[in-house]
Amino acid sequence: MAEGNPLVDFTSRATIATGIAAGATLLLVGAVSPVVGQDPALETEAASSNAQTPALLIDPAFLEADPDDDLQPVFARVHPTWRSFEPEWSAAPCPFPAQVDYDRDRIQCGYVLVPENRRDPNSRLIRLSIARVRSSEDDPAAGTTVLLSGGPGQAIMDAAPRFVSGVSPWHKNFVQVSHLILPDQRGTGYSEGFFCRGLNTSQLDHPDPYSQQSVRQMTEGYQRCLEEGEQRGVDATAYTSWDNAMDMRDIRRALGIEQWNVFGISYGTELAQAVLRVDGEGVRAAVLDSVIAPPPMSWSNLPFGMRSALDAINAACVEHGTCAEQFGDLSEWAEQVVESYRDRPLVLTDLPPEVAPSGQVILNRKVVAISLFQALYDRALYPSFPAMMSALQNRNIEALQAFAEQLAPRVSLAVGEGMGIISTCTGFALSDQQTHEDTVNNEPFWSDVLSDTLRSSACDALGLNELDPLHTNLESDRPVLLAVGTVDPITPPAFAAYVLEGLSNATLVEVPYTGHFATLPECPSEIMTQFLRRPDQSPDTSCIADMPVVDFVTEYRADPAAFRMLRSIQRGQYTGLILPALSVVLLLIALLAYPLAWLGRRLDGHQSIPGYATQRLFAWLAAALALAGIGSLALAVSQTLARAAAVLPLGLIGPTGWIAPLIILSVLIVLLAIVQLLRKPFNSGTWAGLLTVAVSSMIIAGWLTWTGLLI
Repeated sequence: MAEGNPLVDFTSRATIATGIAAGATLLLVGAVSPVVGQDPALETEAASSNAQTPALLIDPAFLEADPDDDLQPVFARVHPTWRSFEPEWSAAPCPFPAQVDYDRDRIQCGYVLVPENRRDPNSRLIRLSIARVRSSEDDPAAGTTVLLSGGPGQAIMDAAPRFVSGVSPWHKNFVQVSHLILPDQRGTGYSEGFFCRGLNTSQLDHPDPYSQQSVRQMTEGYQRCLEEGEQRGVDATAYTSWDNAMDMRDIRRALGIEQWNVFGISYGTELAQAVLRVDGEGVRAAVLDSVIAPPPMSWSNLPFGMRSALDAINAACVEHGTCAEQFGDLSEWAEQVVESYRDRPLVLTDLPPEVAPSGQVILNRKVVAISLFQALYDRALYPSFPAMMSALQNRNIEALQAFAEQLAPRVSLAVGEGMGIISTCTGFALSDQQTHEDTVNNEPFWSDVLSDTLRSSACDALGLNELDPLHTNLESDRPVLLAVGTVDPITPPAFAAYVLEGLSNATLVEVPYTGHFATLPECPSEIMTQFLRRPDQSPDTSCIADMPVVDFVTEYRADPAAFRMLRSIQRGQYTGLILPALSVVLLLIALLAYPLAWLGRRLDGHQSIPGYATQRLFAWLAAALALAGIGSLALAVSQTLARAAAVLPLGLIGPTGWIAPLIILSVLIVLLAIVQLLRKPFNSGTWAGLLTVAVSSMIIAGWLTWTGLLI
């Protein structure tokens, strides 16, 4: 599925959530999300390309039956050549960039060689790169935990330094309770094989991201890179979740770990279920965060997830009170906003090439729908959700361009798009025809707009549409904690409830006001670490009832001037800020100089020249008022970033009403002091101070007027 890996991207996501335009997730990030359905117009092309792709399932007669091998079905059995294979750990230098500062005593890197295709007696060995993070405790209560990242295709090894530095409470809590194993799954990050890396799957190469031409172009990109991988010796048939799970078993054995905990996020929960299936005895406990379920609860069932998420966020809006009074039913409003783009698509132009190579994107109803879908992933965006929908409804081009520029997905060589497409198409992604028909009948609107995106179309076009028979509902007696956000659109609570049916020793925690990455907030993070310490006991989940409700933004000053200013700073354009910044410095000097001069005269026993005390007091007051106005602006920007950063391209939250009165009053007072000074004998010191304050105050007033922040 199209997503950033929360384990790896937590700090960048937190920065985005408090940065200039965190809400940019609204636009275009979801262009690669899988959905139900196939465009009939592509069926002919799909059939023609099927013959070019090798089938994933091999002839069962090729394998020798082993009565001691209880893995089913037959195709999943390891070839006799590899049944006695003993994986080994080899230490190696950590590949982190030189500028990354990390504790080298607590992080060790290395690799394990594994067969690329355990069903092929002639398979080559591939290297799986791994980072080991030592717990902050000498003898951690939970032992060792392996972290399985999402995507599928996201890498995780680079996240190791973040756990040691404790960049968030989640990272800090995790490393306190457990040693950590961070493996880059096969085909991702620093692990082999190297194919389909750097593939642009955002669909933004084409101005109309959901056109037949765009889907065809992306499918051809996948076809080409899979063929290139095959030419370099990559066995693309061996990048399924089962192969990944067997890798985890080999890594555990190579590290000499008798039992470990398994933590999976998103796709990592599908992989974790496979690990429980093939290596259950090696699992002490498992945490499934944002749970993917096998068919019929497939995560390709986006319309179902969208309805579930919208109902949950609307319930939060009703609970908020003012939100519901001002915006009504958020679910109905979302449909209206999407529908408004049916016959009137909006063209965003002048986008940078790293966002859209063509420089423009057509916002049609499908792009808007998947953008709203993606906006529901992150709980940091929920306070801004109504404001973001207002931007779409009002066709606020500047705000929408800002969203696109800030969070449009960038191509990364660490992402294993080849592994991602193969494990997607053979894993839990595809729904059967009956489920698809039921979804269309139950959710006709969202079924219509959340359809025909890349991966679902590519699965058929690439001939990768045969579900791995291993992927059925898991049955296990291992201790399992399932955590799911009630507003998660891609893995809604119903999916976790379905997986729970086969688990005899499991606890399900539904985290309110939360989307993807349900264990990230403080309360569920504590529940998770409590569970890992004592998986034989039911964790205390009482803190869930005390989680704060969504603080929806219902009022803000509609003015994007602050965003323009900060974006200029972000782009290194400081010229327009030189005079205002110098003026602020001079005002600060004046604010300190006047009382210090008075105090100095008192201490020295000198008397000030009579008749100028009032003008000096006015100058000091003008400086204080001007700085208070600038402070009000800074406070408003800070409050907006802290509460709802996605609002910043639209306007400001906070004490913006004080900016203009304070600045204008400052200018008037200093001008009054100058008029009074004209009637007195010339005094160079007093004139210098007054003019400095007057010019500085007027420069700030003029700059704020020019940027639009004053009026």
